[in-house]
Amino acid sequence: MKFGAYLADRKASLLIVVLAMLVGVSSMLVFGMDESAAAFVTCLMVSGLAVDIAYDFARRRSFYNQLQNTLEDLDKRHLVSELIERPGFLDGSIAYDAIKAAGKSMNDEIAGYRRESEEYRAYIEAWVHEVKTPIATAELMVENNRNEVDRALDGQLRRIESCVEQALYYSRSTAVEQDYLIRSIKLEDLAKKAVREHARVLIDNGIQPIFGSLDTSVFADPKWCGFVLGQIIDNAGKYRKPEGHAVLKLDACVVDAGTADERIVLSVADNGIGVPTGDVSRVFDKGFTGESGRRFGRSTGIGLYLCKRLCDKMGLSIAFESEEGKGSTVFIGFPRNAMYLP
Repeated sequence: MKFGAYLADRKASLLIVVLAMLVGVSSMLVFGMDESAAAFVTCLMVSGLAVDIAYDFARRRSFYNQLQNTLEDLDKRHLVSELIERPGFLDGSIAYDAIKAAGKSMNDEIAGYRRESEEYRAYIEAWVHEVKTPIATAELMVENNRNEVDRALDGQLRRIESCVEQALYYSRSTAVEQDYLIRSIKLEDLAKKAVREHARVLIDNGIQPIFGSLDTSVFADPKWCGFVLGQIIDNAGKYRKPEGHAVLKLDACVVDAGTADERIVLSVADNGIGVPTGDVSRVFDKGFTGESGRRFGRSTGIGLYLCKRLCDKMGLSIAFESEEGKGSTVFIGFPRNAMYLP
């Protein structure tokens, strides 16, 4: 709050006071008061007015500066009333009460939406677990009766299972504190487990997994990382070339060694159809399918978006590189410095 702005706001009342003082001084002189006495009285009135202006400006500036600075520092600005003190002047108190009431109303609304969101998430998780049972039963029935139709049905069941798994992790990604555990895991174990769990995708698409240097440990949630790797493997199956030998290489290296940003980067590279250059920067956008997704009609635009979201929750970096016709590579960075862990 600037003094010039304060004076400009009070110019009408100050003008009235100054006019009243002039009338008073003129009246004293008209009624024969000594000029020195009139000047003394005038000085007293001017001094009193100056003190009043300085005091009023100081307390208003203290409150409004505190309000402005708190608002600038807060991410959730509806909580501002919890961090400022009630001012000692009337209009400031009225503004404080209004902010307090608005903040309480907003908190009540947020709490209501949070309850609804948690109930919906709990329902989705329960539904996912319930629907997995008939899917698993159907897969067993198909496995025990192998023919051309059953093989096609098996592929559709796996697609349904993949979509159900996406729904589960999407709902969990909104409340990581309830289903999230960071611990040290062997990168090789993590990669091989993901490949085993998605072996059917690799076999059906004729993709050969190749393991590079993965003999290192990282800090992450193994279940969430396994899901992320599973989505990448599924994409390799969706977008493999119709001809030629398909491979999926998993390798790791240390980046920025010896610095505070040191991290282990896991690369998952395929030699599939790749992504056009113009689509690379948007592959993590929600719902973005791109030219390849539209051409093959298999993309939902959720898989890589969800991978990015889960990696952000885990404090991991994720990047994507691709060249059309030559393949794609996903890079996942695991920080070595514990300061970067969530």
